[in-house]
Amino acid sequence: MSLKKEISKQEVMNVLLAACSSYKNRWLQYYKENYDDSEEQLLYSELTDFAYLFIDL
Repeated sequence: MSLKKEISKQEVMNVLLAACSSYKNRWLQYYKENYDDSEEQLLYSELTDFAYLFIDL
């Protein structure tokens, strides 16, 4: 039996973007408005924005 690889914190958004390509443009805009290149990404904040995608549907 093979073990599944755990998804790292840094990989989460890439996995979500691959699974839900309709979120990509919204996420790029969110990223542009909320981060500088030197800032650490806040996963909880990004996941909140991802959840709003479904609320807005």
